Amino acid sequence: MTASYYLSKLDTDDDQGLWTLITSAQGEVSARQGDVVSFISTLQTSPVTVLIDAAEIRTIKAKVPGRSEAQVRQAAPYVIEEDLANDVDDLMITVSQADDDGYRFITIYDQEVIETICQQLKSAGVNVAAVMPDAALIDAGERDCVAVILGDDRARLSYQDGLCAAVDYDVLPAFLVRLIRDQKIAQAFITITPNANLPKDFQQHVSDILHAAHPHVALQFVDTKTSALCHAVAQQKHKDTQRDFSKLLPESMREDGSFGLARSRLYLIAAAFAACALAAHIAFSWLSNKDKAAELAFFKAQQQEIFSVAFPEVK
Repeated sequence: MTASYYLSKLDTDDDQGLWTLITSAQGEVSARQGDVVSFISTLQTSPVTVLIDAAEIRTIKAKVPGRSEAQVRQAAPYVIEEDLANDVDDLMITVSQADDDGYRFITIYDQEVIETICQQLKSAGVNVAAVMPDAALIDAGERDCVAVILGDDRARLSYQDGLCAAVDYDVLPAFLVRLIRDQKIAQAFITITPNANLPKDFQQHVSDILHAAHPHVALQFVDTKTSALCHAVAQQKHKDTQRDFSKLLPESMREDGSFGLARSRLYLIAAAFAACALAAHIAFSWLSNKDKAAELAFFKAQQQEIFSVAFPEVK
């Protein structure tokens, strides 16, 4: 059976350039720390999945309008515009294929972070085959479940067939209360790892808050002797499907040549959206007291022209 390899910075001293290599082979999962060069003899040319802190990668599941993939890519920023409020120039967006219900995974991330990590590993001789949020490894089981792993100073969560997140412990109870309400969660499984730096009486605190807000939810705490990532990797044999995170790779490292929205395009999208919104606002405000179909048609034409200039490839 071919071994699976994962590289992560979790639980390592970043100042010393250390990584954690997680190996899954023949049903056994092991981990060891070291610099990348020390792993090359083990990895050789084997494909490696790089695990990025889930806090660095925002994932949203939503329906995105558009008849073609080009139109879908252009429409995605409108769907997640609230997430683009800050540091727009540093963001990249990728959009997955639609599922049977028409929903897509929209992934937002800092392209500089991903590119820097991947290029460092590539230069050291690592065959980087995939990049994914570490929390995406967690198997949430049923659609109405949320799975949480408590490790180091942060909780990692997986829910709704591939959505994942990483949150600090001080906001975890409130996050779970809202998640359970919004996603109609019926079961919550929380795994506590040995390296979890939990606040005092944290388990009881979470339990009290969740039971008060959602008394119907089945809540279960489980202790494990393995680290957070080893526990998550060990779950992979139970996970039937994994999301395709291939588009998180830098463009130069992708076999399919796919790409997300470049940062310069995000400025253009924001400008076009603002211009269209302004034109519509002026038109409807001015026509609220006057019934002039010709003027309304003019403003609509202006709005369409603005959009066409911004996105000439969208017909």
